Amino acid sequence: MKPIYALGLILFVWSLIYLSYLGERELRGEEARRIIPAQEMIDNDQWIVPTLAGETYGNKPPLINWLIAGAFLLTGSESEWAARLPSALSILVLASAAFVTLKSQLGSKRAVSVSLILLTAGSMIEKCRMAEIESVFITLFGLACLTWIFLWTSGKSPWLIWTLPYLFLGIGCLAKGPVHLPFWLIFIFAILKSGKCLKQAFHPAHILGLTVVPLIFLPWVFSNLENVEKPDATIGNWVSEITGRFNPSPALLREWTTHPPELLLNFLPWTIPLAFSLWFLRKQTKPSFTQDRWNAAMNGCVWTAAISAIFLCSIPGGLPRYILPIYLPLSIGLIHLYYSVEERQRDKYESFVYISLRILGPIVLVAVLVGSIAGHLKGFTLIYHSIIGAFISLIAFDRWLSIYKSTPGVFISVPVFIAIAFVSISSVTIPFEREEYQFRAGAHEIINSSMGISGKKVFYADSVFRKSHPRHLRLLYYLNEDFISQGESQTLPKKTRVLIGRKEAIDKMREISKELILESTQEFEIDGLKLTGMHFSAAN
Repeated sequence: MKPIYALGLILFVWSLIYLSYLGERELRGEEARRIIPAQEMIDNDQWIVPTLAGETYGNKPPLINWLIAGAFLLTGSESEWAARLPSALSILVLASAAFVTLKSQLGSKRAVSVSLILLTAGSMIEKCRMAEIESVFITLFGLACLTWIFLWTSGKSPWLIWTLPYLFLGIGCLAKGPVHLPFWLIFIFAILKSGKCLKQAFHPAHILGLTVVPLIFLPWVFSNLENVEKPDATIGNWVSEITGRFNPSPALLREWTTHPPELLLNFLPWTIPLAFSLWFLRKQTKPSFTQDRWNAAMNGCVWTAAISAIFLCSIPGGLPRYILPIYLPLSIGLIHLYYSVEERQRDKYESFVYISLRILGPIVLVAVLVGSIAGHLKGFTLIYHSIIGAFISLIAFDRWLSIYKSTPGVFISVPVFIAIAFVSISSVTIPFEREEYQFRAGAHEIINSSMGISGKKVFYADSVFRKSHPRHLRLLYYLNEDFISQGESQTLPKKTRVLIGRKEAIDKMREISKELILESTQEFEIDGLKLTGMHFSAAN
């Protein structure tokens, strides 16, 4: 496969999965906690200490907030699409870098396979389509791994091998703190052990490299501490979050047993060829050990994945998504294992995958057709051009398979099918999902209730609102253009005409608005959140 075709394939799969309907879905998970601080950085020109509703927000370092704010400024929009764009671009950078770095040793077909595995692993699709930390964090760790592998296998100077990768690790600390460093140590020691050269880890250059991380991370830490009154509200907050994961509380222990199966499920569909490879390799005679650095790197990647999984499962509060940074070594290791299996067995597996895809294609077509009819009967506004495109793409894919059969290989045909199926299914599920979006509709209701009122409109986001119900923070994002969000430490701006907040916080709301003349109140309920709106006289 020519490199230009391989890069085009990466771009094709990425664009279908990571750009299609990127801004269509309502905020999910912790997205509001990443986006709102970014908005406030722009509004307040405060880039060191993240804030949420004007109150210090120190649960995570600010790299993702900076990137989202940058995307807002570059695109001139604060839409969901712009907020999620840094995450989508991050995974494209990693996939492209993996191909460029690995193609000289693995060949274009195997190198592009590594990239496509990264793009189509289930948990990667979920996380990297959100305005979340994981995508950037995974990319920075993956770039550090690729840089180290390239420099080490090329026999470059130790002063490069042990310093350049740490630049990416240091920047990664600004995304999530130093939680990736244990995985990094597992990675380098696994490879060096496989190459029988552990002593290289104790080269003086490595000591210099280790200092690079704090040199990048600590300037922000110190600047942050200088700009807040209570350090525990920022640095201490996320440090306690990290250490809290080692506390074996009953709740964490109950979830602990589900982690191993979740690790396997998150890597689907690539858990299947991984299991296939391990099953058949157990029967094969182990190849004699070689001192070749490239083989050592491949073997080390396999051990990195295995040891990291065991390490994560040994932590009571370790969540399966914490292992996402090692997906790059895991993808390399999977390709290494798969092509170590006898060709006869691989051919049988390829044939099985080929037949499965020929069956799944019509099933997806039927699902799209049924979904389209159901949406039409319910009166939804269907995305007709996407539905037509889905039919054409699925038929073209089936034709492609019938011509080339399993020639492209499992790691190319499956990602292409996943990309097409993802867009096809999304084209009919989006109208149904719109019915479930409560916060867009809730914000619209609140805005309409105060339509025509001139003056300041304030949403009172007290500490209970900010901390107890993270999903309710999405409301602040959708109210952003019409309402000012503020916490308990601030006073109402002059000419406040509307104040809305939790119904349970009504006493505090009355206290902070006691100098205003109340005209009327109004009740709202959004996703179980009961709100009270207070309208004040213009004569204040």
